[in-house]
Amino acid sequence: MVDKNELQAHADGIMTRAKNILTAPVETWEVIAKETDEPMQVFLKYALPLIAIGPIATFIGGLVFGYGGIFGVTIRPSFTFLLSTMITTFVLGLLSVWILAFIANLMSKQFEGRDDFAAAFRLVAYS
Repeated sequence: MVDKNELQAHADGIMTRAKNILTAPVETWEVIAKETDEPMQVFLKYALPLIAIGPIATFIGGLVFGYGGIFGVTIRPSFTFLLSTMITTFVLGLLSVWILAFIANLMSKQFEGRDDFAAAFRLVAYS
Protein backbone atom coordinates (compact mmCIF):
# COMPACT_ATOMS: atom_id res chain seq x y z
CA MET A 1 0.00 0.00 0.00
CA VAL A 2 1.24 3.50 -0.85
CA ASP A 3 1.97 5.77 2.09
CA LYS A 4 -0.06 8.99 1.80
CA ASN A 5 2.81 11.12 3.17
CA GLU A 6 5.27 9.58 0.72
CA LEU A 7 2.92 10.27 -2.18
CA GLN A 8 2.45 13.87 -1.04
CA ALA A 9 6.21 14.35 -0.71
CA HIS A 10 6.71 13.00 -4.24
CA ALA A 11 4.03 15.33 -5.64
CA ASP A 12 5.61 18.27 -3.81
CA GLY A 13 8.99 17.35 -5.30
CA ILE A 14 7.59 17.34 -8.83
CA MET A 15 5.87 20.69 -8.33
CA THR A 16 8.96 22.22 -6.74
CA ARG A 17 11.20 21.07 -9.60
CA ALA A 18 8.75 22.35 -12.24
CA LYS A 19 8.37 25.69 -10.42
CA ASN A 20 12.14 26.07 -10.06
CA ILE A 21 12.71 25.39 -13.76
CA LEU A 22 10.29 28.22 -14.57
CA THR A 23 11.29 30.74 -11.88
CA ALA A 24 15.04 30.10 -11.49
CA PRO A 25 16.14 28.30 -14.66
CA VAL A 26 19.87 29.02 -14.48
CA GLU A 27 20.29 27.68 -10.95
CA THR A 28 17.97 24.73 -11.53
CA TRP A 29 19.67 23.62 -14.75
CA GLU A 30 23.03 23.79 -12.95
CA VAL A 31 21.63 21.39 -10.34
CA ILE A 32 20.17 19.12 -13.04
CA ALA A 33 23.51 19.05 -14.88
CA LYS A 34 25.15 17.58 -11.76
CA GLU A 35 22.51 14.87 -11.26
CA THR A 36 23.23 11.28 -12.24
CA ASP A 37 19.72 9.83 -12.29
CA GLU A 38 19.17 7.13 -14.87
CA PRO A 39 16.63 7.86 -17.62
CA MET A 40 14.12 5.35 -16.23
CA GLN A 41 14.21 7.02 -12.80
CA VAL A 42 13.56 10.47 -14.30
CA PHE A 43 10.89 8.99 -16.56
CA LEU A 44 8.98 7.26 -13.75
CA LYS A 45 9.38 9.92 -11.07
CA TYR A 46 8.99 13.11 -13.11
CA ALA A 47 7.96 12.74 -16.74
CA LEU A 48 5.28 10.05 -16.37
CA PRO A 49 3.11 11.92 -13.84
CA LEU A 50 3.35 15.15 -15.84
CA ILE A 51 2.57 13.43 -19.13
CA ALA A 52 -0.54 11.88 -17.54
CA ILE A 53 -2.06 15.23 -16.51
CA GLY A 54 -3.15 16.34 -20.00
CA PRO A 55 -4.86 13.14 -21.16
CA ILE A 56 -6.63 12.62 -17.83
CA ALA A 57 -7.83 16.24 -17.71
CA THR A 58 -9.05 16.03 -21.30
CA PHE A 59 -10.90 12.80 -20.54
CA ILE A 60 -12.62 14.24 -17.48
CA GLY A 61 -13.39 17.53 -19.20
CA GLY A 62 -14.86 15.75 -22.20
CA LEU A 63 -17.06 13.61 -19.97
CA VAL A 64 -18.27 16.43 -17.77
CA PHE A 65 -18.46 19.39 -20.14
CA GLY A 66 -18.13 18.04 -23.67
CA TYR A 67 -16.59 20.20 -26.35
CA GLY A 68 -18.04 23.62 -27.05
CA GLY A 69 -18.52 24.28 -30.70
CA ILE A 70 -19.52 27.27 -32.73
CA PHE A 71 -22.88 28.99 -32.07
CA GLY A 72 -23.29 27.46 -28.62
CA VAL A 73 -23.46 23.86 -29.83
CA THR A 74 -21.88 21.41 -27.37
CA ILE A 75 -20.62 18.06 -28.61
CA ARG A 76 -20.60 15.21 -26.09
CA PRO A 77 -18.26 12.46 -27.28
CA SER A 78 -18.81 8.87 -26.23
CA PHE A 79 -16.97 7.28 -23.32
CA THR A 80 -15.06 4.92 -25.63
CA PHE A 81 -13.96 7.79 -27.87
CA LEU A 82 -12.67 9.75 -24.88
CA LEU A 83 -10.98 6.67 -23.42
CA SER A 84 -9.24 5.79 -26.69
CA THR A 85 -8.18 9.42 -27.14
CA MET A 86 -6.80 9.52 -23.61
CA ILE A 87 -4.81 6.30 -24.06
CA THR A 88 -3.49 7.33 -27.47
CA THR A 89 -2.44 10.77 -26.24
CA PHE A 90 -0.77 9.27 -23.18
CA VAL A 91 1.18 6.66 -25.16
CA LEU A 92 2.29 9.24 -27.73
CA GLY A 93 3.43 11.52 -24.91
CA LEU A 94 5.49 8.70 -23.39
CA LEU A 95 7.05 7.82 -26.73
CA SER A 96 7.81 11.43 -27.60
CA VAL A 97 10.05 11.87 -24.55
CA TRP A 98 12.19 8.89 -25.52
CA ILE A 99 12.33 9.82 -29.21
CA LEU A 100 13.24 13.45 -28.47
CA ALA A 101 15.93 12.33 -26.03
CA PHE A 102 17.39 10.08 -28.71
CA ILE A 103 17.40 12.97 -31.21
CA ALA A 104 18.90 15.37 -28.65
CA ASN A 105 21.66 12.88 -27.94
CA LEU A 106 22.41 12.52 -31.65
CA MET A 107 22.45 16.28 -32.15
CA SER A 108 24.69 16.93 -29.15
CA LYS A 109 27.74 16.04 -31.22
CA GLN A 110 26.94 18.81 -33.70
CA PHE A 111 27.01 21.34 -30.84
CA GLU A 112 30.33 20.08 -29.45
CA GLY A 113 28.55 18.11 -26.75
CA ARG A 114 29.26 14.59 -25.57
CA ASP A 115 27.41 11.37 -26.31
CA ASP A 116 25.43 10.98 -23.06
CA PHE A 117 21.90 9.62 -23.44
CA ALA A 118 21.13 10.00 -19.73
CA ALA A 119 21.95 13.73 -19.85
CA ALA A 120 19.96 14.14 -23.07
CA PHE A 121 17.02 12.38 -21.47
CA ARG A 122 17.14 14.63 -18.41
CA LEU A 123 17.26 17.66 -20.73
CA VAL A 124 14.16 16.53 -22.62
CA ALA A 125 12.21 15.29 -19.59
CA TYR A 126 12.74 18.44 -17.54
CA SER A 127 12.11 20.69 -20.54
